[in-house]
Amino acid sequence: MGNFRLRSGKRDGKKVAKLCKFVLQFLKNKEFANYKDENQKAYLQSVGVVFLDDEFEIRICELFFNALENKDMGVGLNFNYAKCYAKKFGLDIVEIWGVLNRLLNVVNSSLNRG
Repeated sequence: MGNFRLRSGKRDGKKVAKLCKFVLQFLKNKEFANYKDENQKAYLQSVGVVFLDDEFEIRICELFFNALENKDMGVGLNFNYAKCYAKKFGLDIVEIWGVLNRLLNVVNSSLNRG
């Protein structure tokens, strides 16, 4: 599983930004991008399509989408589901809860705008 913290103890901002862009991309297109070969992947990346690179990113996005639930003013996250999922896959819920909330803020912001 990918290490979410840098050696300095600060969150990996680039990874979080990438995850946010991936979530927005999915909400816009209603599907995950797919490619046939490395040339097509390179082209899609050159036009801004985001692909998840490691198991950590995939687990975070899978957890995020599965933990989403409707709330009065947008969407929220089911903490109990997130906690059980994190335990099942060996993720530290304290480490990833901030990332999940950042993704949630991105989703709610995009819902409010459009």
